[in-house]
Amino acid sequence: MKEGYQPKREKPDKNEPVSVSRRKLIVGGVSVGVVGTLGVAAYELHKSKNTTTEDLRELKEGSPMPVYRGVFPTGEIAGRKVNDLFAYYLGVKEHSKIPETLNPDFGTIMYDLWQKKLALVHKIRPNWLSSVQEAEQHFGGRYIEVWRDGTITKQTLPELVQDVGETIEETRENFEWNHFHENHRYGSLFGPEEAHIVHQLSKNITPEMLVAYSVTELMPFEGDTDPLLKKMPLDVYELLLAHAGREFLVDLPAINDPYVSTGMFQFTSYALYEDEKEKRGASKLNSLIHDPSNRLPSSVLHLDTAQKQFQAAYLFSLDNLARLVQRIANNRDRGHDKKRLHTLVAHESTLHKGLLQYIAGAHHNPAESMTAFTKWIDKGFHGNYAEMCGPRIRYYVRSALVNYEELEKRS
Repeated sequence: MKEGYQPKREKPDKNEPVSVSRRKLIVGGVSVGVVGTLGVAAYELHKSKNTTTEDLRELKEGSPMPVYRGVFPTGEIAGRKVNDLFAYYLGVKEHSKIPETLNPDFGTIMYDLWQKKLALVHKIRPNWLSSVQEAEQHFGGRYIEVWRDGTITKQTLPELVQDVGETIEETRENFEWNHFHENHRYGSLFGPEEAHIVHQLSKNITPEMLVAYSVTELMPFEGDTDPLLKKMPLDVYELLLAHAGREFLVDLPAINDPYVSTGMFQFTSYALYEDEKEKRGASKLNSLIHDPSNRLPSSVLHLDTAQKQFQAAYLFSLDNLARLVQRIANNRDRGHDKKRLHTLVAHESTLHKGLLQYIAGAHHNPAESMTAFTKWIDKGFHGNYAEMCGPRIRYYVRSALVNYEELEKRS
């Protein structure tokens, strides 16, 4: 059996500019972090809690005060040798086996993950550092506080699925479909007929689909023929929900890219962004939420609750479905594309697994995902959808399906 199981990680472009400078912040004689600011906040916290000099000597540089919340069993993932994200999230050493029980300090784990993120940004995009530091303070600092205070929200998977279902229903009830085609969001050829197709396709989106999508973004991992390995991402996700709390998943940084990217879907500004000149991703549909108080924030920096992150995932999924229909509709005068539109309509109520895979792939490369889906339409939706996909998205597409099918079994 293979050893060293790890989720896929994106590597930065080798052509990106590299900054070799490394700076440290010194607070009260204590060396704090490489480029982060959580260490400063943590030190001030220790100071305010009358932490002794002896206590501080026991800390890693700049890390928050260790807080342990009790031992828990690791279940079926015990004995698995892990690397990369699996190891980082659980607080075990890389290339080591997961023990039968764990008692991790998730506050320090969160701190360390943000330091990895900041170090990458400092290296390849130093001019983005201040924005990512702001996200570090907001998300990372907040989690460390709730972990220290013992106010994390522990959940089971069924409870999360139920919450996501309520979010989807509330969004649907407040969504103005009759205005979907207006303002040329998807071009002048996208009219009421195309909006109706998107509306019908959107009925396939279930809470289980969005949770599987979230698991895929945090731990893209196909496993192999071993059924225990296929369950591993969902098992780890479930352990984190139950013991690190829902806030841990909400505040996680994406450590392998330099963007302001965090949370249960690792969203960047390509998925959610709005200013006076431009709207991207989920933000293109935000104004269709009837009640302004229920709309999304304009930036991922303020997308800081599970409810808002799942609402953004639902709207971003709608956006990617609309882009797919737009692409086909724009070429409807060509006989082949007109046939594609009819084929899509004829099968629209039976495509939930295929649409999940499309949505998971479009998160990373919309153009490649649209090309793959049109190939699948041409085959009458027969065959393995993942085989229609290029190598840049195939990994995520397969991972999403595995996670969804495992989640279905547990439901």
